[in-house]
Amino acid sequence: MTYHSVIRDFKNINMAQAENLRARLSLSMSADTLAFCGNYYQTKLKRDPFWDELKMLDMLTAAKKQIGASLALTEFFTNDAFAASTYADLLKKHKELHPESSHPLTLAEVADVANEYLASKQKKKSRSNLHLYLEDTSDGIFYPDASCVATANSPYRLRLLKLSNSAAKTGDILVLISPTEKDTPNAFHRKFVTLLQNNAFLQSIKNITAVGIGGILTELLDMAEGVHIHLPSLSPDDKPIPSTVLCNQFLGCQILRIAPKQWNKISALLESNGLRAISFATVIRKPKFVFARNKQSKFEIDTHFLRSLKSYETVCAKPKKAPARDFLSMLLDLFCNKVLTPLTPLTPKNTTQLGEVTQIDSYVCAASTATPAGSHYKTALWSILAPTLALCACGVPYSKQALTVALGIPKDLSKDTIVSKYLSTVLGLYRAQTELELTSTVRTFLQNDKSILTPSIYVWASAKNAKKMPCIFTEPGSFVYFVSPTLDADGLPEFADFQKTLNSIAKCASKGKILSYRVLSGETIADGIRQMSSVYTCDLIDETVLNEDKHPLFILIESQKRLPWRCIAKVLPFDA
Repeated sequence: MTYHSVIRDFKNINMAQAENLRARLSLSMSADTLAFCGNYYQTKLKRDPFWDELKMLDMLTAAKKQIGASLALTEFFTNDAFAASTYADLLKKHKELHPESSHPLTLAEVADVANEYLASKQKKKSRSNLHLYLEDTSDGIFYPDASCVATANSPYRLRLLKLSNSAAKTGDILVLISPTEKDTPNAFHRKFVTLLQNNAFLQSIKNITAVGIGGILTELLDMAEGVHIHLPSLSPDDKPIPSTVLCNQFLGCQILRIAPKQWNKISALLESNGLRAISFATVIRKPKFVFARNKQSKFEIDTHFLRSLKSYETVCAKPKKAPARDFLSMLLDLFCNKVLTPLTPLTPKNTTQLGEVTQIDSYVCAASTATPAGSHYKTALWSILAPTLALCACGVPYSKQALTVALGIPKDLSKDTIVSKYLSTVLGLYRAQTELELTSTVRTFLQNDKSILTPSIYVWASAKNAKKMPCIFTEPGSFVYFVSPTLDADGLPEFADFQKTLNSIAKCASKGKILSYRVLSGETIADGIRQMSSVYTCDLIDETVLNEDKHPLFILIESQKRLPWRCIAKVLPFDA
């Protein structure tokens, strides 16, 4: 059997025949999935598949299984009203996006509903030319440069790339960058990272993505709705090759999307940097993937079918209910007009850590990390809000910010307790993103880690036209203000009020009213003052801060102006 042989009568396959075909062709698909494919070929394509075509689909299904995309959530049990309502809203938005979808949501799809929904709403809006490029640092190789942002204890690094346009357009060319025969993987990576610092290169491309598990085809499904792929271009001798090359080769290579007029320039730049460039595909208008063996021979598959092709393993989630607030303490909080404390104790493992804000030219980036211990939903929520709040203090409205979200997830997601932690974490991220309408320019990055039992969160907020601000006191005589979200009885922020607060902070910063600031999570106000004290310290105006508990999220702002927030101290020299 050659790779372009046709599997006769596949479109009429039954379960018994599917089992026999699995064994004969050594397929990893289940018989149910094969029968699903047979129905598609019968009703939509009205033909039988080629041997390599079916093998390619089998490889795609197997790759999705490896990255957790085959785990389908079928049951969700919780007594928490806020978690249940968030999950119901997530399902509703997914149905709006995919009304034709009948399969249960996989864990990978759950992680990206917020991004997909918000991106669909913002299609007609202007998009920033800032592109967030996420790299895995597990190889231990690090090439520092001005465009690289690292997060403390993070297995990822983020590059801020100034690209021309992130939206896919008909006619765009897809280019594969691969190492030459002489290049080791490390040498290839070093050359490519060097190229990312070339402004002429960055100004000529629209999108960059790395080829990961699942190969080229998996990445193309994320990049465009329709693509025409010229298979011979991926062959070293320009001869016809099987479509399976899209799934089983080129791991670690890079894919660029460029305008047709930029091909000559890009080709020359890549060649001068010792990299091999192959123009292998074109973005098309219709939602189909066309696989061309040559000018005369080709076959096509609907994009939605390629994306829906999955082999399911069902899982359920049972998030634990957060402990109820003590009624007496609630009354005392309200009577004293204090900010409500969170429902669960704040510990170092249950809080979000915010790194230093990084500035690259006119761009700023703030990064946060968290490994939730108990309150996964809320910790995930603070992980989005903390860097967003930090960039607002740099003068950027939250609506102008872009996110990148990465999750280190347990290798084994088959247990109910682990799935519950994962889902609670994702729901917290979803809630924060949809409430503030903060979209990500890339899909949520999932990385399996066999050494962890609970998801680790990494969030980057980035924006253009902002300036990094000091995080220590700078002017004697200035005032220190305390600002934090108003929390409801469940310990969650009142988002409508918090949005106004974020905008007010960004407005004050843009007018030069903020001298310095520090965002903290899971710490006391006294902790914040201590961290901001360097050349200068401060004298407390409101001494009640010394008796306050830890706050899930707050910001201390230094200003010489009178601001509409709680003034707690005045900056003084140490010897005053």
